[in-house]
Amino acid sequence: MLVYIQSKELTGKAGAQTDTKAKTMTGFEAQTFSNEVIGTANYRTAVVISYKRLSYQLTWNANGGTINAKSERVDSLLFGAPIVAPTVVREGYECSGWGGLNVETMPASDLSVVALWGAGEV
Repeated sequence: MLVYIQSKELTGKAGAQTDTKAKTMTGFEAQTFSNEVIGTANYRTAVVISYKRLSYQLTWNANGGTINAKSERVDSLLFGAPIVAPTVVREGYECSGWGGLNVETMPASDLSVVALWGAGEV
C-alpha cells in the first residue's frame, strides 16, 4: 500500500485565510480540500489534503494461447501495485515471458503486454 504523508509549516496572519495548494504527483489525484482561517488563539491551523491512488488498465494478450479460456484478460491495478502474470497456456508451446513487461509494479499509465512462446512441453 502506498501512503503519502507530508507536513509543512507555513506562516500567515491570525484571522487570515490559508493559501494551501495540492501537489501534483504521478499516480495520485488530490481530493477536494478547503483552506481554513488561521487561528487567533495559538496561531496554528491544519489543512489536510488527501490523495487518491489512481488505477490503470493492464491488458494481457495471450497471443494464440488462452488465459482462463480467453484470448485476453484486462486487470485494473492501482499505481505502484505489484504485477503478477496470469497463467497462460498454448498447446505445444511454453510461455517464455511477456513482451512489453519491463516493470515489476504498475506504472501511471495503461499497459498492454503479449505472451511470448517457445516450442516445448508445457
